[in-house]
Amino acid sequence: MNEPRARVLPGYLNSGSGHGQRRWEAAHAGFERVRMPDRMHPDCNAWCRTLEVTLNADPAGESCVLLAAHSFGWLMSMRKGGAA
Repeated sequence: MNEPRARVLPGYLNSGSGHGQRRWEAAHAGFERVRMPDRMHPDCNAWCRTLEVTLNADPAGESCVLLAAHSFGWLMSMRKGGAA
């Protein structure tokens, strides 16, 4: 079984340099930030599409993907999980 991978879903303005998400990425090799479009003007539909493309691009056989979401990233992940 593969190790779980974490996809970091940033908040508004991309969770800046001192944010806990940045520290997780630096400390853990499996944490990878999802690059969301237009961080200054978040659009839930655009961010949901980006997350979907990212998750579909993960290697086949991935055991699980963990979402580490903050702020608007959390709101978007809840929408994605409940309505596609």
